[in-house]
Order: sequence, then C-alpha cells, then structure tokens
Amino acid sequence: MASSPNSFLKTLPASENSSASAQFTAALLLPFRAARFLWRERNLWRYAALPALVHLALFTGAAALALTLADDALARWIWAEPSGALTLGWYVVYALALIAGLVLAYVAALLVGGVVVSPLNDRLSERTEQVLTGGVRNSDEPLWRVTLRSVASTAFITTLYGVLLVPVLLLNVVPGVGSAAATVLGFTLSAFFLAWEYADICLARHGLGLRRKLRILRRRPALTFGFGAGATLLLWMPLLNVLVMPAAVTGGTALALTLRNLPESA
Repeated sequence: MASSPNSFLKTLPASENSSASAQFTAALLLPFRAARFLWRERNLWRYAALPALVHLALFTGAAALALTLADDALARWIWAEPSGALTLGWYVVYALALIAGLVLAYVAALLVGGVVVSPLNDRLSERTEQVLTGGVRNSDEPLWRVTLRSVASTAFITTLYGVLLVPVLLLNVVPGVGSAAATVLGFTLSAFFLAWEYADICLARHGLGLRRKLRILRRRPALTFGFGAGATLLLWMPLLNVLVMPAAVTGGTALALTLRNLPESA
C-alpha cells in the first residue's frame, strides 16, 4: 500500500523528546525519501523536469566551453606544447587541465544554475506544499516581484556561501591538518547553506524575513545540518545532481514546513 503525502511530511521527528541523533539521521535521509516521494507524485514531474533540463544545459555548455578553451589556456598560462621527450609530460598536464576545467564548469553550472532556476524551484516547492498540506499560501504580489525576490534571495545565499568558502579553501595550503580542516569545514558550510537555500524557497513564500529564517534554521540544528549533509552528498554526485536537485527542493520544502510549525520557544 502506497504511503500518503502526509506520511512523508511526518518523517522528521521534530518533537523535543526525540534525540539529536534521531533527528539528524531522519533529516539526512530526507533528500533520498523526497526523491522517492517525487517519483510517486507524477503530477509534480512537469515542475521538476524543467529545472533539471536547465542545469543539464548549463553544464553541457560550460563543459564544452572549458574543453574548447583548454588548449589556448594551457599554452598561454602554463605550458605550450613542446616537442621531443617532454611531450608525454605535457599530455599529462593537459589531461589534468581538462579535468580541472570540467570540475570548474560543473561548479559554475551548480552555482549559476541555482540562481537561474530559482523561479522554477519556487513553483515546484509551491506545488509540493500543496500536495503535502492540501493548500498553499497565496501571495497578492505580482509574479514579476515574486520572481525577482526568489532570484535575489538565491543569489544572496550563493554569494555569501562563496565568500565564506574562500578562507576555508585557503586552508588547503597547509599540508595535512589544513587539508583535513578544510574538508570538514567545507562540508559543514555546504550542509548549512544547502539547507538554508532549499528551505528558504518555502520560508520566503510564507513571508519570513532573513533573521527569522535563520532563527528557525538554528532552532533544530540536527534537522538543519542533517538535511544539508544529505543534500550535499546527493548533489555532489557528478551529473546525477541535475536529476536529483528537484528532490532537494521537495525535501527542503518538507524541512521548512516542519521547522515553521515548531513553537518559537523550541
């Protein structure tokens, strides 16, 4: 027997009696459960398909550009193609440059794509909330203003994340301890900002300001970081992320609804 949409919403143990480890584990699995929920709810597919296609197109274009410019960039900034015994070494460097270019293209597509598809994600989140709760908050604002706010909010979160990530990445210049610290801090930072980004879509629709949104996310840190950790693992799977990103939007909506309904004193 198929589970109801409401049972998916109740997968997060938000009660004060539930342990932090239980909350973290449930939230960690939430993006994966959201993918299964999204697969069952076929009426949501049309809202999920377009953001995935846009991300795929952005990555394909960025990857093609990186591969096209790799020869000139390598010759101009690193090492022009030699002749003789050094040719093999140049091809090794060239292969590493191609890999680095693809990684940068992938990251750029993730960051830029998040901003570009934010209005589409907002629509998916709205439809998800309607399925989960039977209703959705209707706004009297014109569509252009809602779209602009959605793009601006996503751009702000993405920019702030990028700024804070720079000093974390610089820790990698310190061998051993620095690299380990950068890995842990980078993952933690990604977990929080992904939870914020995908919960923000629903919270903003309910008219919450920045301070209150952050207060709500801090109210149950195990839920917030658990969902963010699950989303990080899911979204950093190369190429697969463009297919599962709608699941992150769906899971973020469930997280936001859960946190939104907790008492302010919690």
